[in-house]
Amino acid sequence: MKTKLIAAILATTAILGVTQVAHAFDDDAPRCEDGVLEVDGSNGEFTFSGYCEKVIIGGGDNRVVLGDVGTLEIMGNNHDIRAGNVKVLDLGGGDHAVKLGNIGSADIVGNDHDVLAGVIGTMDVAGGNNAVKSERLGSVTVIGNDHLIEYRRLNPGAKDPKKLTHPARSVKGSSNLVRWNKVAGL
Repeated sequence: MKTKLIAAILATTAILGVTQVAHAFDDDAPRCEDGVLEVDGSNGEFTFSGYCEKVIIGGGDNRVVLGDVGTLEIMGNNHDIRAGNVKVLDLGGGDHAVKLGNIGSADIVGNDHDVLAGVIGTMDVAGGNNAVKSERLGSVTVIGNDHLIEYRRLNPGAKDPKKLTHPARSVKGSSNLVRWNKVAGL
């Protein structure tokens, strides 16, 4: 409850045009201790430390820095999100810049997202003009148009870990590119 209240206060100050920033690794930085953190409002900067089971981000034009997260839901528009490892990413809305550690599974819907991550287990992408760059990708399903999905390293083979393989993929739509790029900007 304390974490929700702090996020609400910070979001309210952001709406009123006052930007309040908590600094990571500062003893005064808000911690996600109650399991669920909700951030709403516009034009705010928020930093939360510690693990959080679920984070929901709405509104628009927010910059949010988090630790590791169980489920990360991002809606609204034009957010800049940074976090550690994420078990489940649910990315909607449009025009988000997202930089994460490893992702267990990702569902990316909407347009004009830029996602940079470590290893992504499974990923579904729908909408248009989304770009995802990852260190390694387990499997991907792409629906829509003009998506760019890049991964830097191949996967160890299921039968022979020394034999490297490309991720399993299903691609539907036009002008979509899923490719191995040794220099994918990671």
